[in-house]
Amino acid sequence: SGSNATDKAKVTVYEIDLVVDSLKENTEENLGTFLGIKTRKALTIKANPVSLGGQIKITTNGLKLYNGATETTQRQWNIGSVPNLQIGGTASTTMRDKTCTLEWTGVTGLTENDLVKATVVTGNMAPASLFAVTNHETDIAYVHWNIDNDDNSTVVSGEPAKHPGGDYKQNHVAGEDNLKTLGLTLTPADLNIGTIKLTIGANAKLWKALAKGPAVNNISNLVLASGTKSWNLSNATEKADFNTLKSTLFIEGINGGGPDEFKYEYVPPIGNDIELDKVKYKFIAANCGRQPTVDVITWTGGTPIITLGEKNIIKARHSGLVDCEWSIIGAQSLKYNCVAYSVNWTDKWVNEDGNEFVIPDTSTGLPITNVTSFEAYYGVGANLKTKEELRNYFYQNTVWAFPVGTDLSNADILYYNPNSPNFHAAIRRHCQCGNPKWIMFESKDGKYEIIEHQAKQTGYGDPNILYVIGD
Repeated sequence: SGSNATDKAKVTVYEIDLVVDSLKENTEENLGTFLGIKTRKALTIKANPVSLGGQIKITTNGLKLYNGATETTQRQWNIGSVPNLQIGGTASTTMRDKTCTLEWTGVTGLTENDLVKATVVTGNMAPASLFAVTNHETDIAYVHWNIDNDDNSTVVSGEPAKHPGGDYKQNHVAGEDNLKTLGLTLTPADLNIGTIKLTIGANAKLWKALAKGPAVNNISNLVLASGTKSWNLSNATEKADFNTLKSTLFIEGINGGGPDEFKYEYVPPIGNDIELDKVKYKFIAANCGRQPTVDVITWTGGTPIITLGEKNIIKARHSGLVDCEWSIIGAQSLKYNCVAYSVNWTDKWVNEDGNEFVIPDTSTGLPITNVTSFEAYYGVGANLKTKEELRNYFYQNTVWAFPVGTDLSNADILYYNPNSPNFHAAIRRHCQCGNPKWIMFESKDGKYEIIEHQAKQTGYGDPNILYVIGD
């Protein structure tokens, strides 16, 4: 009789897999993973069977390998003792130009490899600022709250009375000069997948042009009014729009406040959002008083009649004034001048000495009354000889103020051009305008308005004497 014989063989299938972002095998090489310059991705090594022995070796190209928080130069481990590994990298030149390769060698000499490709996306924000920004992590970018009136426009509907013709309420301003540029960079240049996001705060608008308008083909130049704007890089039109805009963006302050965080992000097709850069902005203006009126042109029989506004008149007297950094806080008066105002007098006119010209009262043609001087007020019986002694004695006896060196942050009263007909005085305002970058003072220019201003913007040069009011 015949017999049947059966022969059996046992086959073990070995599998080793290097996993990032839970990517499927074909995605690891075709699409790859995406990292930021500051982000790291965890490496997971999956072995089948779990009891698979042998050694693994990690090879990187353009990527750094980390054991926990520390970069490691070790590249080989027994498969059962692999630490918590992460990858990070430097900026990609092209998409998927970084690689991480896993090589497994079994106890019997069998080998298997696995590869993951990576793109390290980088981007920077380059904010222009009233003050230099050198470190995005610590410095704040400062931009004017755009309350001035660069185009001499009439009052805009819905605008506060203290900001007549305020530029921040308009969509087009000829001669606009208070917006600041915001440049963006993005690498790699061939990045054609994922989404770019730019988020700005509620105190700003983002424009395509310095003058903001006019609209082109009825399309506004406004890019963003608070919130987030996105560009899909897989859409050719949106990518082209972003590449055009990223070097021609302008930030406008539409409210005083901050710091507001502006954030620049990349959203990859797989994985978490990548923060490319961020900047904090603060928007500042001299807003204690009102903005000045501007020139008005009317026409009579085809002839233009120009009525000068306060802006050009005051700036002609105070050549150092910067728009958005000064305001009018008091009316004209012949009853008192800058020195009197610096000691809170509003009923006297104080000259340096008694020989100076006395301004007439325009309503009567007679000299203004109650004129005094350092010499007339304190020279008799005070045993003082020099103008400096008289001036110091005046401030000491009126408001208990004393000379204090050259640090403006310590000064309560500023005195300009002593011993000169062009003397001037200002008093500390102690307001929040421009804080902490500006130190605001206020002063009355002879018979004219009281304005708030910075110390070195009066047109009288730098203050020569600083006084501090004692306790």
